[in-house]
Amino acid sequence: MPLLEYRIQTTPLSQLECNTFSAPIRRLLKHNSHFAISTPDCLFKGNNFYCLNDLWNQQMKSLSTTLLYQFNSKSLYKTISKIRLFKLQSNNGLHLSPLITWNLPFNNKSYKNLIGATLSLIKQNGLEISFKVHNSLRNEIFGGAIPLDSLLSQKILLENHHIINKFSLLFLDQFLDNEGSSLITWNDILERPLYSNSSFRKTNVPKIYKIISNIVLDSNNSRLVKNNYRLVNRNNFTLDSCSLEINLADKKLEYISALNTQLNQPIIGKIARKVNTHNNIVI
Repeated sequence: MPLLEYRIQTTPLSQLECNTFSAPIRRLLKHNSHFAISTPDCLFKGNNFYCLNDLWNQQMKSLSTTLLYQFNSKSLYKTISKIRLFKLQSNNGLHLSPLITWNLPFNNKSYKNLIGATLSLIKQNGLEISFKVHNSLRNEIFGGAIPLDSLLSQKILLENHHIINKFSLLFLDQFLDNEGSSLITWNDILERPLYSNSSFRKTNVPKIYKIISNIVLDSNNSRLVKNNYRLVNRNNFTLDSCSLEINLADKKLEYISALNTQLNQPIIGKIARKVNTHNNIVI
């Protein structure tokens, strides 16, 4: 058991695996103590009896203590841990530190990053570590209004991390036009100066683009995105209609009244912008 406890410090096990490895020890103890095999395990874990260590609890205690210590020390260990933490953030396409936003379940590949494995085991089994993340560990990335990690599951982000890292995709804003109301095509994205290198040009439409399209597009017949994904909705209200009695070609910005379907309330305001290409106005 001590050797097993030592090894799980770098190779974490799921709760089922811990119980599987502990079962022979519990059976041997019950047999040598002349107890029936059906005797409750809690009897042997109590302080008034054998005080048998539970491998799962021992592992979680060790991993939780290590997680807290490695970011509160003043040694090279902390520096290395921060590098590993931010690498984990980059690989998973997160705009915030994994210490704040981590929802990936534990699986057979979790051992590749001990920090991620620890966070997965804690979250997956209803455990919680309460601590305040220091600003130096937040590593919040700015530059957009709607992070992809708020739109897609962490599993999808991880499956598409190659494209996300190659094109530095972190926000839905990067998929929208200048008006912030329409999803541009993948070819339009590749036409941006940022991706002028020939290695970007040869990229076919990736899976993550198709997933985002299915989520945000208002309909299959339009490039307009749903109201809650339009950047203009952060500060304004967009009115769509196929029968607007307003001259969209006229540069005059009139005062109008309209029904805000999101709030189900009438609004009165001045037109901020007319978008003739999409037949809508921003109030």
